[in-house]
Amino acid sequence: ARAEAEERARGEAEYGLYCAREEHAAALAAAREEKEVAVAALEAQLAERTAQKQKEADGRLQELSASLEGQLAVWRRKALEAEERALRAEDGRRAAERRAQVDKEEMRQTTNQKIQNIEMKFQHQLSTALNAHQQEMRALQARLGATQEGMLGQVKKKKLELEESLEVEIRKSKKSIEGRMKREHEEQIRQIKKAHEAEMRRVGRDVIKLQSQLERSVRQSSSWNGGASTFHS
Repeated sequence: ARAEAEERARGEAEYGLYCAREEHAAALAAAREEKEVAVAALEAQLAERTAQKQKEADGRLQELSASLEGQLAVWRRKALEAEERALRAEDGRRAAERRAQVDKEEMRQTTNQKIQNIEMKFQHQLSTALNAHQQEMRALQARLGATQEGMLGQVKKKKLELEESLEVEIRKSKKSIEGRMKREHEEQIRQIKKAHEAEMRRVGRDVIKLQSQLERSVRQSSSWNGGASTFHS
């Protein structure tokens, strides 16, 4: 009976430890899944922010290019109008053909110079805008990189904290289970000792009772033997 009780207690303790391990394994799997979901959400949010910033930067660049193209069209139209006026003036001054030719050449040179100046100014503005856009994109990429690194650092820190917390809980649970098993084992030993002592006391009482009965039997036998001797004499 004692061996069976110890075996049953050991089986119950092992089953309790197995259940605790299963619960902690399930909790750890859930925590890992939650971590993966959080990392995926952060990556999706970062990708969305990057796409939005890229879209805004492209929109600003398109607006600037359209504005510069419009200004260039206006300047070109004005230059063409000036050239047309020069041609009309040349037709009106046929009498002074040489002077008209000189004026025409001067006007052409002036117009070409203006066009060159306008084109140079446009190229300069376009180059400046492109450089500013590239600098803005590099700064944006640097900020996004720093933000991503910070988020990943937070995720790793949270993961380590969660794993440490789970390890602490596992150690606590294991210690609690071991303590409970030890207490249950000690309690079983006390119960067995108590039952053994009670059985020994009962056996002692039975022995004393048998001794008393034996003594009474001996006394009765002696009394009967003495009576028989008297009767025969």
